Amino acid sequence: MTLAFNYNPHIRTGKRPALAHKQTAPLSIVSHRSDSWLQIEADLPPTPSYTAMELLAHNRALPAGVKVCSAEGKRRVLRTDLPLADPDDTPDAGSLAVAEDNLAAAARQLAGDFTPELSSSSACEANTADISHLCAEHGWTCVQRDADRWMIDLDVPSAIYMQAKAILEHGEVTLTAVIGSWQSASPASIEAIGNLLLNAGATLRMASPSIEMGDDGSIHALLSVRILAADASAYFHHALCSLSIGARCLSREIRELQSPSIAGAYLAIVAADMPPASSTKENER
Repeated sequence: MTLAFNYNPHIRTGKRPALAHKQTAPLSIVSHRSDSWLQIEADLPPTPSYTAMELLAHNRALPAGVKVCSAEGKRRVLRTDLPLADPDDTPDAGSLAVAEDNLAAAARQLAGDFTPELSSSSACEANTADISHLCAEHGWTCVQRDADRWMIDLDVPSAIYMQAKAILEHGEVTLTAVIGSWQSASPASIEAIGNLLLNAGATLRMASPSIEMGDDGSIHALLSVRILAADASAYFHHALCSLSIGARCLSREIRELQSPSIAGAYLAIVAADMPPASSTKENER
């Protein structure tokens, strides 16, 4: 599928370039720097409408590096995060091109007119990442389970010992940590956990929150990062740090929100903090 972009790679805070796909409405994006990261985001397609849990389920299948999260004013947006060498750095053109392409593909997918498939950039890459070497280089403890799977200890307190599963396939490294599970929950708890995860997705760099159904009918809350194998040496340590921070911050909250009373109190706080639609600022810069 051919994409036509009008995008300035030297984007700065407040600039708003346009990303247009030939078969859909133009996708307007905004980018800004936060510490040593470049965040690129776009509003969700107007239709169809998704619940928080449906969006989290979609996060599992979005292109590498793209996630749905809640932005300022509780807007739900598509976002991708690129680490920078320093706050004044600009990502290389190749990294930006992949990020732009994946962001546009995610918008099409959520609009319902795109079937997920391997991008040409990742499908053509060889599985070149040496996960065991990267773990040793950056001080992460890992155990290789088979030729393309590893279990890596995250940097979390011993009371919430947690591991990330690393899978190397199709030229991509996928790192996933289960940060919470439940067999059944009240509607209030489901809504509260969904809001918590989407809000956390806006704060965490790289890590994407999502959910999946277990074989026994249980639901698992996940954090994951997908990176190209060719980029693993640059992004691997960032990815595991992000998963560790997310696990420390969210695992207890997910467990507590399974209480209907705590979930109800959380939702009341969220509702009180949400600005009315008429007061939400438009990004027209």
